[in-house]
Amino acid sequence: MLTDIDALTKTDDQERTVTLTRDQLAAELKDAIATNSGLPTHWYNAEEVLQLEQELIFRKSWYHVGHLDQLANVGDFVTATIAGASVLLTRTEDGIRGYFNTCRHRGHLVKSEPQGNAKSLLCRYHGWNYDLDGSLRSAPYAQDEVGFDKCMFSLTPIKVDYWGPLVFANLDVNAPAFMELFHELPTQAAKEGWHMGEGFRRVPREPYTIEANWKLVVDNSIECTHCTLTHPNFARTYNVKMPVYEYHEFENYSYQWGPAQVEQRVGNYQQWFLFPHTLPVRAGGIVYDFWTFEPLSATKTLASGVHYFHESVTDAEIEAYYEGYSTITQEDQAVMENMQRGLNPAYSGPANRNLVKGGERLLQHMQSLMLNSFENA
Repeated sequence: MLTDIDALTKTDDQERTVTLTRDQLAAELKDAIATNSGLPTHWYNAEEVLQLEQELIFRKSWYHVGHLDQLANVGDFVTATIAGASVLLTRTEDGIRGYFNTCRHRGHLVKSEPQGNAKSLLCRYHGWNYDLDGSLRSAPYAQDEVGFDKCMFSLTPIKVDYWGPLVFANLDVNAPAFMELFHELPTQAAKEGWHMGEGFRRVPREPYTIEANWKLVVDNSIECTHCTLTHPNFARTYNVKMPVYEYHEFENYSYQWGPAQVEQRVGNYQQWFLFPHTLPVRAGGIVYDFWTFEPLSATKTLASGVHYFHESVTDAEIEAYYEGYSTITQEDQAVMENMQRGLNPAYSGPANRNLVKGGERLLQHMQSLMLNSFENA
């Protein structure tokens, strides 16, 4: 016999299941766009929402995974984690190939090192060995079994593409090419001074976890109306006040720009946002930064960054730039985690987060890109 509490729990579960369908979430996105407001709190707390976002957005998106310099010679390889999956990119005689970093025998990682060089891709669990093109070369014990066909057990491919010397990967082999998706980017970025070529030194940052939903992390990154209070040093360096500070939307990405107020080598502030998780930053043409935001759960996000410093940048300048960015990330982490605390599952009050049409316009642009993914993925 059902108790009143059991019945209530069952009803709540049923309503929750109905509420968090793909169609209902798309309807909520449409409503937020139409009313120029934020999203309901379950968008920032429910694992069911994240599962759909992973399926419809992240597993179909392009991730920055490295630089051509890391894959210059035959046998060079790099590993990375994208959309929760470990991937492996390697230079073959015919170019760069990408695969799930998953041995076809028992699922062990083929390569656990972040990068290196190898004549073949040996899994160190049972010794299955793959050629650089992903085909299975040998499978101890298994290859002697009747009917075993090595051709059936090649590494599972992923898609690889480029923006200049930068290497991107996508789990979906049927995804549009990087430049098909971001076709406006090369011309627009070049007009803004983006000319990243040879002679850059790659300096990765230590990834860190933000106790906040990935959308809160992105939303914070694509507006600077908070900069005066949150980033006082940044606001003294750049003019962050509208309309001087500019925001621009493009088909699948956005761009923001702020003029320097003090003389400095890195020049004006320039930041792009490549939906759904990548932030390229250009600092005076001598530093190019890439940040990637990867959801670990509905309420946790992994932030991974890498700086590309021109060879003319001194060690002292690198240290100063690195420290300055550390201050900004710490300031941002505090406000993002406070937003997550405020948008907790218990909050069921009225939607009271109207977006400022000028300074927060890119947040609504982000909602539109999400809606497109929910309706057309």
